[in-house]
Amino acid sequence: MRDRSGRRDQGQLALRMTTECPKCDAYTLCGGASTVPCECVYARSDPSHKQCGTCALWCRERHLPGQRSYAEEYQFLTSLQGTGDSFQDALGILPAFVPSKVEEIPIDQRLIAPWVAIELRKLLTSTTKSAARLSGVALTQSLRAKMRVSDETSLIVLLHGNDNLLERFWEMDRQPFYQQLLKHNINAIMGTTFSLYNEGRLRPASHNVMQLRRHSHVLHELSSYGLTYIPNLYLRAVKDEVELAAWLRDRTDIRQVARDLSMNKTWRAKEVELDLLARALDRTARNFNVLVTGVSIGTYREVVSHLHKNGHTCTVVTPDPIMKAHHGRNLASREAGSRTTLYQRNLERMDREIRALDQQLGIRRTPTYPGLAVAGAQAA
Repeated sequence: MRDRSGRRDQGQLALRMTTECPKCDAYTLCGGASTVPCECVYARSDPSHKQCGTCALWCRERHLPGQRSYAEEYQFLTSLQGTGDSFQDALGILPAFVPSKVEEIPIDQRLIAPWVAIELRKLLTSTTKSAARLSGVALTQSLRAKMRVSDETSLIVLLHGNDNLLERFWEMDRQPFYQQLLKHNINAIMGTTFSLYNEGRLRPASHNVMQLRRHSHVLHELSSYGLTYIPNLYLRAVKDEVELAAWLRDRTDIRQVARDLSMNKTWRAKEVELDLLARALDRTARNFNVLVTGVSIGTYREVVSHLHKNGHTCTVVTPDPIMKAHHGRNLASREAGSRTTLYQRNLERMDREIRALDQQLGIRRTPTYPGLAVAGAQAA
């Protein structure tokens, strides 16, 4: 009885996907999904039914006064094919290790590094309900001084953050933000990490499709300002993998891509995501340098080695050595130490170890970069 019911349900689902999905504006990108017709996830009897003002999900029934409907928003946003020049040609391959959260280094110390990363949350102020605004850090005269680095250091902005921060970023007028990036001579921007959810009754495919479209639209905006972008590659279905590979094959200007693994807590979870990424990149018959965030001193070796096995190099972008020093921890041991020397010890150790791993794997980078150092730190 259950088997017959199951087959009947599957048949009804297949029929809905065949007849209803092609009517959706997002069908070309989505390809059809089991959450058809991707309507409000709340039952009509639920007080939350069609209360779009308190819901962040992009279902096909979403509508707010004065705002575009789902179909209108989807048509307005730029597709992957319309993202524009990445301006990566003059970028050069990034070093094996790029530290983030370097602003945590004591104010009397300076980091000597070819590249550092700054997170979106440092450049914006936001609440849970209103659009984000530029922070004091973003509006400062010298961003590099705030970051404890010299004018010669290259900066990459990570458009990463929790769902609330990214929603507030999406709601803001982003023109002043991009203008500040130009003013600060930002060298590269890593694409947004709008969350993709496991699709099901409470998570319609329409939402994930819109999140992918948002990422493409931000790349388009960056390109229109002449800013160098590094796309963050993530996908929801095999169809996305094929489309992504076709896009990269045509975009020979893109030699560096990014992947955030911060939501994948175990090595097995990270490995699954890296395999999906490698499969998409393999379709291009080209090698890439992959900027990876969401890894630590304990997991970077597996990540770098796994990507190398698939023919790609890796740039590890992490705050791990700085945050451990901030909390008085030494990368080399469980012993605590003086913060004035731990920043230097931890940064130099991680830089040295990642360089050694590159050498062990036979990876040669062009250009070559000097090692990291912290000036002004007391002698160890």
